[in-house]
Amino acid sequence: MGEIFEAAAGVVGLTNGLIDIFKTLDSDFGSSGSHSTVRVALGLSSSASDGSSLSGNVPSVALWDDDGNELGSAAGSRKDTIAAGNFKDITVNQGHDNGEPTYIGISAGGDDAICVSYISITSPSAQKSAWTGDVGYKCGARWHYSTLRFGENGHQPHCTWIDKDGSDGVQAKGMGMHIPDFNPQQKGLAQEFRNNTDAMCKSTPRFSMYSDIDVRHYSYPIFQPTLQYNSDGSDTDLSKVLVGGTMVGKGHDPNPISSTLVQSRDLNPTSGYNATAKNRNRLDTIIITEYPEHQTEQLCSSKTSYGPSMANVHEGLFCDMEKKTLLPICNDRNVTCSCLDIGHGSSNGTNPFTRAPCKLRPRYTSRELPEKNDDSTRSFKNVVSWKKDH
Repeated sequence: MGEIFEAAAGVVGLTNGLIDIFKTLDSDFGSSGSHSTVRVALGLSSSASDGSSLSGNVPSVALWDDDGNELGSAAGSRKDTIAAGNFKDITVNQGHDNGEPTYIGISAGGDDAICVSYISITSPSAQKSAWTGDVGYKCGARWHYSTLRFGENGHQPHCTWIDKDGSDGVQAKGMGMHIPDFNPQQKGLAQEFRNNTDAMCKSTPRFSMYSDIDVRHYSYPIFQPTLQYNSDGSDTDLSKVLVGGTMVGKGHDPNPISSTLVQSRDLNPTSGYNATAKNRNRLDTIIITEYPEHQTEQLCSSKTSYGPSMANVHEGLFCDMEKKTLLPICNDRNVTCSCLDIGHGSSNGTNPFTRAPCKLRPRYTSRELPEKNDDSTRSFKNVVSWKKDH
């Protein structure tokens, strides 16, 4: 389809350099006749040998046209899952209505959370559009890094979390968006998003995360009247954008999450949070990445980051996501305590673990010594390796 939506360096943008997200996918991917195809891709990839279980339940999907008429929907599943780092193509049957989707809603299909890296839509007329998790990240949603790469520069979008029952510590049950506003031809709108993130994040019909939504049975917010754009694609009247929207449908109204509220709260699940077994499994997982883009300091300092702990061998740093603390990686030269040991773990068959905090350095040694019998150390049961292609 030519260009596609990309977010770079935490700022949403449209680029000429990111060519056809679908080139990296199956060549026969598409829709025809009376259905649309929605591809939901997860950002957290894992190796087959680990036990991290970073997969999650297939979500429900619904589509509406510009006037708010529901074109069709597809039920999610508590049983079927999308493998970590993989995708699921969901067919939305539109019956006799082969109109173009204008709005899409996604809601969690089960209680196993997913971190969505991108959503692509192919309409009955084969028109393609896409959204990436960078939008959710920029708008204050729960996020983590991704290994999916697109474009000549190999951009890696963030992924955005949704979960049906919130037991993972994830507040959002789903998300929704106004598809035309993430069209690569809307260059003026992309610049508007750069200059004013409120135009993207504080417009419920344009994009919103929801703490309560079931896209197949709830009502849904749309722009009414329909949005008007300038010749470059930017908004003609921002006052008509920054709205809650007009609800269509007969179900309960969904509950949007304010981006301002989310960004102002500390969403660390360990603060007064009783971790479930599945969340405990994620806390016991560590990702060891070789990608410089996966900045551990950013992961640890963010109030909205969520997911497995991460060690970046390029930086030599480790983010403990349970405590949101940043530590160096041990090197057995001058960093021997208060650090993450991964070198020894790989050589003797044990998993990575944190060494105890340093005690005062004796005069007769140049090395810090770890405290003995310290209960602040921890080890990781599951190890995921994100190796960079050289």
